[in-house]
Parts: sequence; C-alpha cells; structure tokens
Amino acid sequence: MEKGSNILLKITLLNHIRKTLWLWIIIGIPIVIIQYTGGIDLSNFRLDKNSILFYAFLFCIFAILIFPALFIHIDYFIKNRQEEYEIGNKKIIKRKNGVEKDYNFEEIDDIFLNLYLYYGWSKQPPWGHYHFVKIVMKSGEELYLTSLLYPSGLKKVLEKYIKKDYWCNKRWFPTTIYCPPDSAYGEEEKM
Repeated sequence: MEKGSNILLKITLLNHIRKTLWLWIIIGIPIVIIQYTGGIDLSNFRLDKNSILFYAFLFCIFAILIFPALFIHIDYFIKNRQEEYEIGNKKIIKRKNGVEKDYNFEEIDDIFLNLYLYYGWSKQPPWGHYHFVKIVMKSGEELYLTSLLYPSGLKKVLEKYIKKDYWCNKRWFPTTIYCPPDSAYGEEEKM
C-alpha cells in the first residue's frame, strides 16, 4: 500500500491469498478428481495396488511440494505477525502491538535480501516465490521484512524506497528460522 513517498508493509488477507493460491489449486485438483471418480466410500474401502499407488503419489506431492511451502508461510507469518512497517522519508517506522519505533536509514549497517536459489525462473517449487529481507542495524537489532508483507517483491521496496546497497543471498530454503551468519551464505552478491 503506497501513500505519497512512503510505502506501508503489513500482512493482509489478500497477501495470504496471493501467496497461497498455488496451494488451493494443488489441493483442489486431487479433491475434484476423487469426487469426480465417485469419492471415497469408507464403508467399502479396500486397499488395492492402484489405491495404494494413488495415495502414495498424493503423499509425495504433499511432502515434496506443499509441506515445505507451508512451513515457510507459517514461519513468515509468525515472524511478522501484528507488525507493520512504513518505509520512506529516509526512515523505517516499525509498529507492533501499538508500539512505534523509528529507524533512520543512516542507522542501517547491512541489508540482506534472501531469495530462493533460482528466484525469477519460470519453473520453481511452491516456496520459490517466498523471500525476506534482513536489515541489520548498527545497534545490532535486526528487522525482518518477509514477502507476506509485500508479495510483489521486496527487491522493489529496497530499490525504490531504501536505496542502499544490499547483499543478495540465494538459498535453497529461505527460512528466517535458520538464517546462517552473514558470511556463510552460499551464493551472495552485492547489489
């Protein structure tokens, strides 16, 4: 949400829907197929070779594609729950639980944009579009801006509003729970 020369970053229902639309499609297709083929009748339920293969296939889809993305989504939600950031006029205003704190851009020590390793490619896993920014202040305090706050891309926020150099870290699994020491990132480049 932009207002003038500032931008407001916060988690909204629309942001959740934008980030999880793929989830509803992946879950919805098997449900439609199961219902179209007659549904599951638990009173006459038999495990035969075909049903075991089908349910094993569904479990693999969930385990490989959906669970990791849900993990990151929940991680980001917990990290930015009840937080709101207003960025502009050479400062970041963080609001959480009615408490407001200002950070001037001069107080920023380093900025790390954490992306999926192949971010921007057409074929990505469901968690490939999740990313976050870690802003390290000179006081040692860290601010985490996740893609749930601004699903269109935090890189745009960095380039348009903060306008400071930042490190671009590419990782297989961009979670805030395990954020390696800043010098231990795999592929990193200064932007």
